[in-house]
Amino acid sequence: MPSPKTKAPASKAARATAPTINPNLQFFNLKTYSREPLQEIGTIRTIFGNDAELEFVPRNYNSDENIYFVLTMPDGKSATVSCSMPVSELLRSNQLTLGQAANLPVVLRTLKLGANAGQQRPMVVLPSDESNRKQGGKLGDMDDSVFDPSSVSKAFAAPAW
Repeated sequence: MPSPKTKAPASKAARATAPTINPNLQFFNLKTYSREPLQEIGTIRTIFGNDAELEFVPRNYNSDENIYFVLTMPDGKSATVSCSMPVSELLRSNQLTLGQAANLPVVLRTLKLGANAGQQRPMVVLPSDESNRKQGGKLGDMDDSVFDPSSVSKAFAAPAW
């Protein structure tokens, strides 16, 4: 029987299930993240109406940045709204028209960085369904084969409207 000051050695099963902490985790600034559901506020068409004019900022269209739309109301007032990267890529590749983009959901996203952190901004996104969302899981359960980027392209196909 072990003395009161010493612990009994852990069983083989207990040692096998105890997680090993990798010392390199210190470089990752681990935090507890939570996903907040995005608030959908409508579409460009339902928010601005059929009389508004829609165009994009050419500088953003001809770059790798997110495309920004400029929406101008009949009274001359205008606003900008950004497109998500998947929407921007579909527009650049001509797989999505401006008319189709006007019917995509607009969500409010909360800015996380910079001077505007905490502010909400609208963004045009693809519809949120399982066909365009990659699911994650435990790393130990995932297939470790080589990633094929062409397998993702179908997930961003333009909807058949």
